[in-house]
Amino acid sequence: MDFDETVIYSPDGGRVFADRTIDALLRLAEAAGAHLRFEDPALAIEPAGEGVRVTTAHGVVTARTAVISAGGWLPLLGGLGAFGISLPRLKVTAQAPVHFAIRPGFTFPSFVHHVGSDAVDHTFAYGAYGLESPGEGVKVGIDTMDVIEDLDARTLDVPEEAIAVAADYARRWLPGADTDVAAAVSCLFTMTDDSHFILDRRGPVVVMSPCSGHGFKFTPLLGAIAADVVEGAETWAPQWRLPA
Repeated sequence: MDFDETVIYSPDGGRVFADRTIDALLRLAEAAGAHLRFEDPALAIEPAGEGVRVTTAHGVVTARTAVISAGGWLPLLGGLGAFGISLPRLKVTAQAPVHFAIRPGFTFPSFVHHVGSDAVDHTFAYGAYGLESPGEGVKVGIDTMDVIEDLDARTLDVPEEAIAVAADYARRWLPGADTDVAAAVSCLFTMTDDSHFILDRRGPVVVMSPCSGHGFKFTPLLGAIAADVVEGAETWAPQWRLPA
C-alpha cells in the first residue's frame, strides 16, 4: 500500500469471515434453544400486557421482550410509538465493494483510509476501506454513500461507475492490486448521523442497529450486550441511546 500521511498500524489485527460467523452463531443460538424462522417476515409489533405481540406472515408470537435488529429495514418500522420509541434519523446507502486480484508477492492488511484534505494527491473525494479476502483478492470499499430511497426497488446490480471509482483508488493507493481483474457485490449501510450504533430499550422492546458500516465485526459482543439488556442490565454505551 502507498501512503503520504501518518498511519496507525496494528499488527495483531485480523479479519472476520462473515458467512462462517453467521453459520456459527446460528448453530450456537439453536443449540441454546432458539427457534430460527426464515422467510417469515414480521408484519406488526404491538403491546400485549407487559410484553409484546408480533404478527408474522405465518402466525403470532408473544414474548416478554422483543429485540428488533432489522438492518436497512429499521427506518421503515412504524407502530413503535405505542412503546414510546422514536428512531433517530437514519439513511440507508448502497455500497459496492470490489474485489481486485492481488499481484504475486503482495499481501494486504485490513485497512481504513480517511483521505485527508492535506493529502499530497487529493483527487479522491471519498474514504475507503478494505482487506485481503482469501480466494477473492483484496476487497476495496468506497464510502460513496448513495442513499437508497426505496428498498423494494433496489437491485443487486453494481454500476460500472462504482467499479471504476474503486479501480481509480486502487491504482493510486494499492500498487499490489491488479485492477484488470475485478468482481463487485452490492450491500447496504444503515447510517446514523454520528456513525454510532443504536442499542437501547423502551419497555419490552430493545432496538438494536449495529450499523454505519462498522458493526459486523462486533456481532458476538453486541449480541451479548443485547442479551444483558433483555435481562435488565444497563451495560450499553450512552451514545447508543434512542432519542429521549
